[in-house]
Amino acid sequence: MLEGIRAKNLNAVLLFAHFSKAIYSVHRDKMAEIHGAYGIPDETMKAVMMLYKDTRAKVQSSDGDPDFFGVRAGVLQGDTLAPYLFIRFLDYVLRTSIDQHKDLYRNLEAEHIRLPA
Repeated sequence: MLEGIRAKNLNAVLLFAHFSKAIYSVHRDKMAEIHGAYGIPDETMKAVMMLYKDTRAKVQSSDGDPDFFGVRAGVLQGDTLAPYLFIRFLDYVLRTSIDQHKDLYRNLEAEHIRLPA
């Protein structure tokens, strides 16, 4: 892909995201703010965010019973809303990134788009 971009002297914006790790780094307050930008009613987001309020976890090990610790980022694993919340968050991030580089996408055709395996 990079060789073709260089050979044709094209501009490119590349994004490499490790999605299995990205889901753990979503800032929860920002997540609520972003969903408001999509027109989701405040009451609905408040109800969803109550699931995330004062979330605590602990890691079990053979060394004994550890203390709980607070969790302030990431979406709840196993939650049926988790994929939806993460996809909305990711959509917002990608759209705002693309909006900053609109001129690069003006003449973009399907042959210029690659999804590496």
